[in-house]
Amino acid sequence: MCKMRKARIAYAGPALEDGTMDVRELAPALISKEDYVHETEEQTMLAHIISLNFEQGKWRLSDGTNAFWASIVDEGFLEKMERGDVSFTKGDMLLIEYHLKQTVKAGKLTTEYVVSKVLEQKKAPRQIKLDFEENT
Repeated sequence: MCKMRKARIAYAGPALEDGTMDVRELAPALISKEDYVHETEEQTMLAHIISLNFEQGKWRLSDGTNAFWASIVDEGFLEKMERGDVSFTKGDMLLIEYHLKQTVKAGKLTTEYVVSKVLEQKKAPRQIKLDFEENT
């Protein structure tokens, strides 16, 4: 899905005095200043939690191969965190629905991971201590 923002062009100059402007003069200015946004379809992934930044709302996640920063916009999950209903330990993973948001601004391409839904939290396995009695 490709989303374009509305653009408004204001120009007061001699080129518009007769109500026309050569597109070759206008096109380069539009291409260099207009933002382009592309968002992918929702996908599902199991992601390992590397770190959390509660202040900026960004999470460092890994898909097992690549590490990336992601924004979590799942209001229900964020509310559970605020209430303390969800806690995290080293090695926890999240099953998530996410999409990529790519933006071209001033010729620079950026990609943002957006987590729209946390489907499940998978707690890291815990090693239990077995208490063996020694028979002597």
